[in-house]
Amino acid sequence: MRISLMLLAAAAAFGQGITVKHTDGTSRSYAYAQLQSAIDNSLCGDVIELDPGAGRQGTAPYVLRNKGCTQYTTIRSSKTYQLMPGQRVSGQDQPNLAFLGLNSGCTVVKIEPGAGYWRLQGLEISAAPTNCDFGGNALVYFSYALGGGGALARQDLFPHHIVVDQCWIHGIDSYDVRDGVQLDGISMRIQNSTIEKIRTASTSGAESHGIVSYSGLGPSWVVNNTISAGMIQTLWGGADPTMQGVRTEGLTYIGNWLYRPFKWMDWSGTTDPSPLSPCPVDTDGHGATYRNTSLGTYWECQGAAPGTWMPIGASTYTALTSARIPTPDKNVFELKDASRVYVEGNLFDQAYSWNFQSQHGACVLLNLTGKPPDRISHVVMQNNVCQHMPWGISQGQVQGTVNWDNGGVAMHNILIRNNVFQYLGEAQYTNPGFGNVSLWGQDTVYHQMGAWYAGALTDDHNTVIGVNSTITNPQNNAAVRLDGLATSGPVFTSGQRVTNGIITAGRAPVMSTVGGGNLWGAVITGWGPYAELSNNVFLDNLGIGTGNMLASTQHCDPGVPNCPYKTPHNTYPPSCLGCQYPSPAAVNFTNYPATLSLQAGSPLKGAGLDGKDLGADLNTAAWATVGAPYGALSPYLSMKIRAVMPGSGSVQVRFTPYDTSSCTVEARIYGMPSSAPVASAVENSGTLDRLVNLTGLARSTKYALKVTCAGAYYRETDFRTP
Repeated sequence: MRISLMLLAAAAAFGQGITVKHTDGTSRSYAYAQLQSAIDNSLCGDVIELDPGAGRQGTAPYVLRNKGCTQYTTIRSSKTYQLMPGQRVSGQDQPNLAFLGLNSGCTVVKIEPGAGYWRLQGLEISAAPTNCDFGGNALVYFSYALGGGGALARQDLFPHHIVVDQCWIHGIDSYDVRDGVQLDGISMRIQNSTIEKIRTASTSGAESHGIVSYSGLGPSWVVNNTISAGMIQTLWGGADPTMQGVRTEGLTYIGNWLYRPFKWMDWSGTTDPSPLSPCPVDTDGHGATYRNTSLGTYWECQGAAPGTWMPIGASTYTALTSARIPTPDKNVFELKDASRVYVEGNLFDQAYSWNFQSQHGACVLLNLTGKPPDRISHVVMQNNVCQHMPWGISQGQVQGTVNWDNGGVAMHNILIRNNVFQYLGEAQYTNPGFGNVSLWGQDTVYHQMGAWYAGALTDDHNTVIGVNSTITNPQNNAAVRLDGLATSGPVFTSGQRVTNGIITAGRAPVMSTVGGGNLWGAVITGWGPYAELSNNVFLDNLGIGTGNMLASTQHCDPGVPNCPYKTPHNTYPPSCLGCQYPSPAAVNFTNYPATLSLQAGSPLKGAGLDGKDLGADLNTAAWATVGAPYGALSPYLSMKIRAVMPGSGSVQVRFTPYDTSSCTVEARIYGMPSSAPVASAVENSGTLDRLVNLTGLARSTKYALKVTCAGAYYRETDFRTP
């Protein structure tokens, strides 16, 4: 039993308990072990306050009842006032958190069918000393559906209007926990919380998730959380798609830090490492472990990053690995079935890959279940940072009969813009660099776009920095892999665009695979008629030439109905940089690869099709993610251009500013070279809901719009006048 639990149990002997504060101003007290009675007897809108230190070690899950409420009933710590509003909590806040746990069993908190309007705040929810490596047993289980075998989901029985705020939800050493929070339902929110130590042993074969939603309807919000799980930090979708009406509509995913500690990495081999070999280490100076099966020696990565391999004894090694539960991993953020998804300001970090279930580890995986009517559509991913990964973005291959909506295209309307992918494929994060290690690593794949069932896919203004690799197979060391459509059905995609990027890898910055029995086809034959690959710069880190690189642009020809382009499919736009493969030195980075900004003389400045610098806007990516690892949302994430309403010669812009200071709204002609603003206005009303009208615009013209507030922070978009 953990020391913290014993202290809590001891504190309970001094009488800390429960107070239910009723909406009429009266209150009632309960003993520390009577939480379920307090829940059962509470009324809609009540506040159930739990004193920290009370050792609530139940023998069964605490059940939130269906009381037919339309106002929130809150279960919270009596010291919630000590927690800073909007600030993420963690184990450091334990003295102010009220503890909930079990003596045995897996689910600590669950909910009755159809229950709603419950809020949990300021709670520590901990696993029991029990292995929970199977599904349906999340520590916090908010889910109800009549599933399987083509049964209909009962929407009226879904939980609804649930908030988890400022809670620390965690596993314990030496015991498996498969799921942290299962968040199926309607209007579900988890915010300002830490979910960690959610992992299963390699031998269990079970897939662990920090947050999982199989069949929720949404909307759902996951905002300002730390999420740390063994295999997948967040998984959305994946229920039996024959359950009608369970697709999530409206997932907002903002300001989260998703990571795995290196302590969960453990290898074996037949060669001792050099003590000076770099190795993966956590911030506390302890990291991965290694066992030499030939000599019977044992090692741990220690010290400051990148770490040094240090010898340890057999008993120390056994104790470390027993407590840490080394685990395989898959991906960080995975979508299987969701629409209207907004992802911004997240840090996807330290997600090494063990090639589990043939998935090499990606920051983002778009992965259909392959059973109708699942769909991934209307996804916006912008201003995120992905680092220390084998892959940045991957799309799982789906083959067989295809009969989804949107003319058979299950993925469509996906925008991936202004994201930074760096330190991809670092060897020290994927294998120890010595011994007999058969792990798939050292990929620097940004997109594996094979089998994209995607229409209206836009990949624009992203920066991808992959590390050099000694791997000889270009397919496994490619920055962008552009494969064609793989399907046995009559599916035809269109509208794929990869533009304005800075993309680098050691061996094959961009490539396509063709031939043999491979279902993939080259981009030139597999992409749809409105596809475009243009105005990107691909950097050759190793200076090995342009072998295995594909430099082609395919899009519709002028005259084809609804074709927006003015050049033929085999012609690059004016001032094209897409066919260039310069060295990093020629690009004039400030300090490649540590600093990805461009010097004033860089040929990539102002070279985008929209007149902006190529690659991601590093200012906006930094502003959006600055608070992700520290638990405080950046004010920049609240700054939004909410509506753009063009008229024949004017445009109305409604926006939320950075703060109450003055803002400038400007419109310029879209394109390169970047022009001076043709219309501008200053708005200094000091409100957080502002409306500006720009006049003097030409008809039937595309404009770039920029809103700048507080003298520095800006948001941009574009529009066309009628």
